[in-house]
Amino acid sequence: MNEKPDSQPDAQPDSKPDSRPGSVGGQSVLVEIERLIGTKFRVKLKDLSEDQGPDVAVGEVDLPIRDIGRYQTIGEIARGGVGVVVRCRDMDLGRDVAMKVIRDEHVGNQVTLQRFVEEAQVGGQLQHPGVVPVYELGLREDGRPYFTMKLIKGKTLSALLTDRKEPTDDLRKFLRIFEQICHTLAFAHARGVVHRDLKPANLLIGSFGEVMVSDWGFAKVL
Repeated sequence: MNEKPDSQPDAQPDSKPDSRPGSVGGQSVLVEIERLIGTKFRVKLKDLSEDQGPDVAVGEVDLPIRDIGRYQTIGEIARGGVGVVVRCRDMDLGRDVAMKVIRDEHVGNQVTLQRFVEEAQVGGQLQHPGVVPVYELGLREDGRPYFTMKLIKGKTLSALLTDRKEPTDDLRKFLRIFEQICHTLAFAHARGVVHRDLKPANLLIGSFGEVMVSDWGFAKVL
């Protein structure tokens, strides 16, 4: 067992280690690093305009989803039968992320819990530009699992198709989108994963041309 160097100060007797993800002693990792080094690390990039944000309005969260660790809850983005997707601020890295949290009524459902965790694992292992990256899988203080993902700023393919005046509008653009979707699915199939819920509402088109396949909750691992 490694012994603590004598040069390190002993912890306060009444302090308890914080097991929450992304925190040390009740603070974010960044705050702890800044305390040890004595220097603040605060990089702030230029924000995108509001019209480049998610096409689903951020609203209040009905579920009691409180801040956890380094994540500050901002508002709800979307809601499905199994989980709720909320927008959170990662205070350590200074970025907004999407956090999917399982709904209350499914906490005790073993089958739903397994599918929820498998969705995070599938998204985390399918490392491809066309798959929404999964950052972290964690457990909240109330016992509900969650996982964080990249927050895609753009629109769904469903919304883009609806905005067309004619079916032939921007045909080349939509063909390029279709081609990128095919590349992503070919990669997933090569890894033994079938999406099984592919539809325009689950295809995200970023403001700078990113095409990503989302919502792998019904994916089948062969």
